[in-house]
Amino acid sequence: MLFRAGPQNIFQPRKDDSSSVIVDSATLFELQTLTGHAKAFINVDKAALLSGAARLLPPNRIAVEMLETVPPTPEVIQACTDLCGSGYTLALDDFSDHPKREPLVRLAIILKVDFRDSDADARYSIAKRHRSNGVHLLAEKVETQEEMKQAREFGYTYFQGFFFCKPVMVEGKDIPGSKLTYQQLLKPFPNPCFLTRASKNY
Repeated sequence: MLFRAGPQNIFQPRKDDSSSVIVDSATLFELQTLTGHAKAFINVDKAALLSGAARLLPPNRIAVEMLETVPPTPEVIQACTDLCGSGYTLALDDFSDHPKREPLVRLAIILKVDFRDSDADARYSIAKRHRSNGVHLLAEKVETQEEMKQAREFGYTYFQGFFFCKPVMVEGKDIPGSKLTYQQLLKPFPNPCFLTRASKNY
């Protein structure tokens, strides 16, 4: 699931992109409506990770997809460890075999390899090194039959890209925070007779 700030199906950077996807999924849409019974892959930047935003969604329904721009600092690694300990699936986006990402690799369940940004040698090298370590390899941005066939031969088990389908925009009307507060205030008391009895005492 990707964040879009307007009706155009294009990426428009905002500071709260990751958190917006998570909050919208939890409040504006029902996750089942968006993904059915499948898991949703949701990009998480450093701010969303450290704020615990992913915990707004149930661990059995999402994969927390760590952006490649998130540095593996001690606090990031601890946050990922806590998420994994709570049953969340960790995926590493745009994965490349860089030593600095090794602490996160040990926690990850899924490694996503960009087929538009890598050649056959790099795709095979990553698969050869990691497919026997208990992780699943995901080929992303697969656009041709040849790429699909190659990914299978290399040992990739998950696939994503325009070869299968293109993203579909799902729109929803944002609800201002004040409206949610009003809604909470308008909820009936547990005992509806309370107000009636109280009014009679005045």
